[in-house]
Amino acid sequence: METGPDCRYFTALLVSNGTSILLVANRTAQTTEHIQDTLGRGSFDEIIVSTLPPRVSRWLHLDLPSKARGLGLPVTHVQAKGFGRQAA
Repeated sequence: METGPDCRYFTALLVSNGTSILLVANRTAQTTEHIQDTLGRGSFDEIIVSTLPPRVSRWLHLDLPSKARGLGLPVTHVQAKGFGRQAA
């Protein structure tokens, strides 16, 4: 899975503050079930859902942030800006 500089910075910041992170990437229609399976394998405090902007995000079309909220943990939704821009 490819991550951009913002994701790497955010991850490093969380880890430096003592936060444990489990990164789950799933590009299938069963994303909610995949998150639920992952939650069953450990103890978690929060779900962070990162999506593309609404015009191109399949996960937003599937209403993933709302579905994830139904799994019993707080959910933070992070939305990418400027999808499709080329790096300078």
